[in-house]
Amino acid sequence: MRGLMMHTKDGRHCSRETIAKVATPAGTETWRPIAHIELVEQTVGKFADLGWKITSEEHGLSRKDSRYFGVFNLAGPDIDGQDHNLCIGLANSHDQSIAARLAVGSRVFVCDNMAFSGEVQVSRKHTRHLHRSLPQTIALAVSKVRALKVQQDARIAAYKDAGLGTKQVHDLVIRALDRGVIPATKVPHVLREYREPQHPEFADRNAWSLFNAFTQVLKSASVVELPRRTMRLHGLVDEAVGMERINFNVEG
Repeated sequence: MRGLMMHTKDGRHCSRETIAKVATPAGTETWRPIAHIELVEQTVGKFADLGWKITSEEHGLSRKDSRYFGVFNLAGPDIDGQDHNLCIGLANSHDQSIAARLAVGSRVFVCDNMAFSGEVQVSRKHTRHLHRSLPQTIALAVSKVRALKVQQDARIAAYKDAGLGTKQVHDLVIRALDRGVIPATKVPHVLREYREPQHPEFADRNAWSLFNAFTQVLKSASVVELPRRTMRLHGLVDEAVGMERINFNVEG
């Protein structure tokens, strides 16, 4: 898994057991922090109740353990055997720096420099009602995951149905360059991967094959840039096949 980056001076990777030992400050009248482990266990528990399994997980702490970051890979009846999977990203703080945050997507990126990304994002401030509203917040994220799964299935089907001619391919590659999906040095690599794919299932001349040519080349991108470039790529190909994107983000 490459979704969690800890690179601040005192940031470190750690186990779930270590997270459970972190003390939670008392808070104030208007600020009520939640234990890092409570956010983890409530989130994982809600997904487990619906048949999702955590196949791997990473955790990190920084700023004298006042900031928590985590990334989980998911497997379940809705995604096993499909062309994609889902990940969860979590963030929490005991120093009032960030709200309790949850991100879900085919890729998520969580970093102790506060970078946080995923197709679905929900967050809740540390108010006196957080403990009461956290289960509803997680349930909201889960419901949006279902919607995301439907959108992803529709997206892949639309990509596979959209045949591309040579001129369309060249146009999309140049537009990808303009939008920062790939640097100029990667253009020949994308075209070569599209024309001679490493995997036979991408031999069809359609948007799905081109998308996978891009993602094959993007595997060499930095962990910081990969989610951003992938989201830009989805936006570009969605436009090309006429898909309408949905905003899943909710803050409160």
